Amino acid sequence: MTAISTEADRDLLGRLLGRAANRAAEVLSDTLGSPFVTAIPELRWLTLDGCRDEWTDGTAGPVVGISETFAGPISGAATLLFSEASGLALAHAILPDGATHDSVSEAVEEVLTEVGNVWLNACITVMAESVGGDFAGELPVFSRGDPLELLRNDVRRRRGDDVVLLAGTRVCLRGRAFSGSMALVIDDHGLADLLRALPTQRLSAA
Repeated sequence: MTAISTEADRDLLGRLLGRAANRAAEVLSDTLGSPFVTAIPELRWLTLDGCRDEWTDGTAGPVVGISETFAGPISGAATLLFSEASGLALAHAILPDGATHDSVSEAVEEVLTEVGNVWLNACITVMAESVGGDFAGELPVFSRGDPLELLRNDVRRRRGDDVVLLAGTRVCLRGRAFSGSMALVIDDHGLADLLRALPTQRLSAA
């Protein structure tokens, strides 16, 4: 498996995902009429089976995930993951005042899918701008379950021995903080291609 072998590699990928998060935050802030602040505090490159132990907030219960596959100069899948409790809390912060949901209702699913759609599209767009070339993304898919199974589902949509770039994420909205993970599933050759293709100067403004 290819590793992020240098701090320069880690910094480059971290800035790419950070730029995507910032772009998503701008769109969501305008949409919600309230500052939507994002951060990428950590970054790890893992085997698929190593992801469970790296789940950001250590939750053993189910998670909610919004996934989108993409194809282009580099192909893969991107998934935004929250623990069910954190996802519910984030949805409640977005839904109209007085709306409460004790489980993942249709309204909660719609809200989180839209957040994921904006975030994942920002990630794909930033990759396209940085690498150069056209990327096509499929419609986002909402899922609930074990985080490892959600990522395995991403892998099943693709070919080869995929590994996962897992970035811890933090969202702040209306005075509350919500933790989750951003997972980029590509094979080790895709990682090497991504690192070779990313021009550092194009990310300097991130």
